[in-house]
Amino acid sequence: MLDIKDWITFILAFLALIVSIMAWRESNRNAKAAEDSAEAAKMTYDLTKRLHDEQQAKEQSRWQTFREEHIKKLVKSAHDINNAFLRKYSVELLNNLDQIDYESIKRIPKEIIFSDEELIDYFDENEREQIKRSWNSLQYFFEQVRETDPIQKGISYTGSVLKEFSTLISIFERR
Repeated sequence: MLDIKDWITFILAFLALIVSIMAWRESNRNAKAAEDSAEAAKMTYDLTKRLHDEQQAKEQSRWQTFREEHIKKLVKSAHDINNAFLRKYSVELLNNLDQIDYESIKRIPKEIIFSDEELIDYFDENEREQIKRSWNSLQYFFEQVRETDPIQKGISYTGSVLKEFSTLISIFERR
């Protein structure tokens, strides 16, 4: 027969076994919860990454559309400037004074048609430099030649304007 100490030892050992089993089950549940949490975190990450990638693609597409619109506007203005100079000054070279278009040059944009922010956002450094060179040549022309000056004076400054704007046009039309 077992004495009281043996029974107490037996009961304590049995309770320790039950507590160990319960702890083991709880740790299994915690491990499963951790796995589920990790899976949920991975799914959340994947969803967030997909949404981010989609947003980036949308922003890139939007930026590209704005850039293309700015390029169209720029090329049109450059053509308008070239054509205005050709209509006013090239006919003089051909001695056909009755075809001179004195008004077209008054309608061209005298300043860069985009803000500094737009230039930085939609054009690379080389493109910005050519845009600035083109409009600087135009501004220099207007500093040197007044409307009241004879046409011959304007002819001497026209070449640089035509060259710079033709270069600008070729940069964007060869795409």
